[in-house]
Amino acid sequence: KRKQQGMLIGCPDLFLPKYKLFIEMKRRDGGVVSEQQKEIHELLRSYGYTVAICHGAKEAYDVVKEKING
Repeated sequence: KRKQQGMLIGCPDLFLPKYKLFIEMKRRDGGVVSEQQKEIHELLRSYGYTVAICHGAKEAYDVVKEKING
């Protein structure tokens, strides 16, 4: 569906531009990062972005909170 909308395959699910933070959301039990996602994540990191892979909303919340607080 995202591809049909013109989005890049492998691009993380969430982006917080103010903090240069991308978040890839995965299921709490099991979610796996694909090879395409790994490639995009490394590209984003090479441009100076932080990419976090979070298993569940709680983990994503903690990453955002840590990024905001320093």
